[in-house]
Amino acid sequence: MSTVLSLVFIPSLYLMINRANRVLAWAFGKVAAPNASDEAEMEAEAHPPAAVRPHLVSTTPVGPRPKLLGPDGMPIAAE
Repeated sequence: MSTVLSLVFIPSLYLMINRANRVLAWAFGKVAAPNASDEAEMEAEAHPPAAVRPHLVSTTPVGPRPKLLGPDGMPIAAE
């Protein structure tokens, strides 16, 4: 019985919900649609210009990593 539920009944519920969503979107889409003037404003708010962050750019040259040695001369962590 659980196989019938999981293979037939549950997917059919998802299909009915999907169809109901499409019908409601079609029926109420014109009522709840934003104005054309609001769309440009919403687009500008959704994608603000990227901030320039020069403090994140490193100008120091990259060299070999220093070895971290403990008091006995052995590495602190395995490398």
